[in-house]
Amino acid sequence: MPWRDQIERRQSERWPSSRQIRWKVRRGRRARCSSIVERSLDGMVLRTRACDTPPAGAVVRPVNEQGACRHGMREGLVLRTETVRGADESLVYIVILA
Repeated sequence: MPWRDQIERRQSERWPSSRQIRWKVRRGRRARCSSIVERSLDGMVLRTRACDTPPAGAVVRPVNEQGACRHGMREGLVLRTETVRGADESLVYIVILA
């Protein structure tokens, strides 16, 4: 297996997580709290309440600098969202920009 294939596979590999993250939509004022379901080197999946779900294409960021260091994300782009458990919760798929 070429070394480039190994790097790409490792970057896309996800591992489970149970951390909480406080985040907000860029230029937004309201802080939201969600749990990180899965994490990879270049993205994460958040479980959030349906009323807190941002639209696809929104840019999100942690509320403070400590959160950015702890979770390895200063900004992320919402790729897609999925509704789970009826309309109670949503999964938010984020790719890390910085």
